Amino acid sequence: MKIEEHIFCAIEAADRNEMEHALLHACIAIDGTEQKHNNRSESDGKSFKQFI
Repeated sequence: MKIEEHIFCAIEAADRNEMEHALLHACIAIDGTEQKHNNRSESDGKSFKQFI
């Protein structure tokens, strides 16, 4: 799934008041954005936290 699709799913889930589902998709989108920003292929908890 693309980052844009995760963002869309997060918004849709929030509209349905499914906050855990919305947060999951938002975190995945942020993680993907961090990976693209730092030109990395794998996720790293430390980098994720620093990016936020």
